[in-house]
Amino acid sequence: MKILDLTPRTVHLNFRGTSLDGSIRPADFPQPLLAAELADEYLGMFLTLGLAHGTIYNHRKALLSLLNALPVSLKKSSSLETNDAAVVDAFYQWEVELGEKYRPTSHLPAEFPTVIRRLVRRRLDTGKPTSAHAQRWALGSNLHQGGVDRPLDEFSNAERLGIRDGCRLRIRTMEQRLERGRSLLEAGRDPRVHGWSSLSNMVWGTHHLATEGIPSILNDISQSFDALSESEQGELGGPHPHGKGRSFHIVRNLMSLLYPTALDLNAYRALLQLETGAAPEEITDIKPSELQWHDGSIHAALHKNRAHRTRRTKLKTSGNNAQVREGWRGGDLVHGLLGAMRLTQELLGKDIDSLFPVARRTGSVITKHQEHFQSVNFSSLVNTLPTSISRPYDPRRLRKTVKTARAAVLQSAAAAAGDDHTIAVFQRHYAQSTTVHILAANAVTTAQQQVFERATRGPTFIPLPAKEALAGGFPTDIQAAASKVATEAEADAGMTVAQCSDPYSSPYGNENQLCQVRPTMCFACPNAIVFSDHLPRLIAYRGILETHQREMPPTVFAAGHGQQLRNLDRILGEFPAEEIAQANTILESSLPKIHIPLSQRGTHL
Repeated sequence: MKILDLTPRTVHLNFRGTSLDGSIRPADFPQPLLAAELADEYLGMFLTLGLAHGTIYNHRKALLSLLNALPVSLKKSSSLETNDAAVVDAFYQWEVELGEKYRPTSHLPAEFPTVIRRLVRRRLDTGKPTSAHAQRWALGSNLHQGGVDRPLDEFSNAERLGIRDGCRLRIRTMEQRLERGRSLLEAGRDPRVHGWSSLSNMVWGTHHLATEGIPSILNDISQSFDALSESEQGELGGPHPHGKGRSFHIVRNLMSLLYPTALDLNAYRALLQLETGAAPEEITDIKPSELQWHDGSIHAALHKNRAHRTRRTKLKTSGNNAQVREGWRGGDLVHGLLGAMRLTQELLGKDIDSLFPVARRTGSVITKHQEHFQSVNFSSLVNTLPTSISRPYDPRRLRKTVKTARAAVLQSAAAAAGDDHTIAVFQRHYAQSTTVHILAANAVTTAQQQVFERATRGPTFIPLPAKEALAGGFPTDIQAAASKVATEAEADAGMTVAQCSDPYSSPYGNENQLCQVRPTMCFACPNAIVFSDHLPRLIAYRGILETHQREMPPTVFAAGHGQQLRNLDRILGEFPAEEIAQANTILESSLPKIHIPLSQRGTHL
C-alpha cells in the first residue's frame, strides 16, 4: 500500500533582502498526488542543486501555473506513475494555453514547461516509477520556443551625456535640499512641547518621532501645515488641499528634506554605472563594510549574480573627505552618497550594510526599504530628465554604452573588456564568462547525454559463460537469462543472437506484445543480455550486418543498423584474440545458421 504524504513542502527564500514563501501545499490542489510528486522534485532541487533563490522562486511560479491550470475533469488520483495519457494530455493543453495567454515576445510559454520537464526528468534520474507517457513528454521538446526580444543596444553618446548631466543636476539639487533640511533639524525643537507650527519643529518631529509609530503625528502635521508661511509651504510642495492623502504628501516632502529619495539613489547608481561599466546588480549590492579606503581611491567588491563571481574595482577620488563629494569620479560619488545617507543611517540603524537604503513611511512609522536598480526604477528616473532618451529604458544599456565608449577611445575591444567578467576565447576576441561557462556546460551535458543514450540503447554484456553466471551473484533478471541460455536447445540457439530479459516489453513494439523485430534489433535494445557463450553467433551476425552494409546506401544503413554495429563491435572487443580464433574455427566447421525472418532479410539471404 502506498502512503500519501500531502504535507506542505516548506521552502523559505530570501530574494534581494525580501523574505519569500516558496512552499508548495499539495492538499490545496484538485490533483494532490500529482502535486506532491512534482513538489518533491522541486524541494529536492532546492536542497541539493544550490540554485539561486530567485531561480527557485521562478520554478515555483511555473509549478503553480501548471497545478492551477489542470482541468477539474482530471482524476484526483492522477499521478506520474499511472499509465494514463490523460495526465500528459493535460500538460500539453497547459502548454497550448500558455501560448495564448502571453504575448508573442514572452519567454514564459517556453520557460515554464522547461521547468516542469526538468522536474520530471529529475524524477526519472532518481529511479522513481514514472509512466511511459510522462517519460516521453519530459524527454520531448517544448511546444513553444522562447520569445524574440528586441536586442538591447547602447545609448548614443548624446544620450549618455544627457543622462550623465541630468543625474548630476538631480544630485546637486538633492545636496542643496539636504543641507537646508539639516539646518532646519538643528534649529528644531520637540514639537510635543513647543508645538508643530514651525517648519523646523516639523522636521525635528519627522526625524526623531516618526519611527516610534505615534499615530497623532500625521494629524498634528496636517493640521499645523496651514499655519506655516507661504515660503515654508512652498518648500513642502506648495499648498495641499484637505482630503485623503494630505498628510502623506506633506510627510513625504518633509522626509525629502532629510533623506535621499529613491530617484536620488537611482541617479547615483546611474552615474556609478557610467563610471565603472558594472552591471546594475553589481552596483546595487555594494556593501559599505566591504569598501577598502586608500589614498586617492576606494576599492569596492562587485558581485555578479549569474557568473557567481566577485571582483574588486578601483573607484578613484578627487579628495579624501569621506562625507563630501569633491568631484564626479567613482570614489567621489561614493563619498557624496555616504554623506547624503548620514541621517538615513542614523534613523534606520547602523546595522544596514547597504549603500542604497530608502526611508519610507508605512502607516505612522518610517521604515527601511531596499531599492533595486530595475527597469521600472530607471524608467522613473529617465522620465524626469530634460533630455530625450530612446527606449527601452533599461539600465543594462548603460553597461553596453560604457564598453562602446571605451572601445572607441582605446581603439581596442580587448582593452575595453578590462577586468570585466570576460574570457579570451580567441586571440583578441572576448566573450562574457557566463556565456562561455553556459556553452561549455551545454557541450559537456550533450556529450554525457549521448554516452548515456548509447549505453541505454545497447545490450548488457556479461563476460562469463551462462553456467558460471548462474552462481555469480548477479541480479535476478541476469540469472534468469543465464538459466535459459544454459539449457537452450540447438534450434533455439539459431533463432537468437542474445537472450532477452523481457520479450513482451520491446522499445520497438507495442506494450504487452511479443517482440517482432528479433534478432535484427537485439544489439540496439536494452533488454538484450549477452554471455560469452554467444560469441560464435555474434561473429556470424556481424557477417550478416556486413552484407547489409554492402547492399544499403550508407545513410540508410547508419540509420537502421549503425548503432547495432557499434555495440556489437564494442562487445567483440571484450574477447581475447584466442577466443575469437576459436569461435571462427567453430564457424568454419559447424557453420551455425542465424535465422532471420523473411520480412527482415536482404537480397543476400
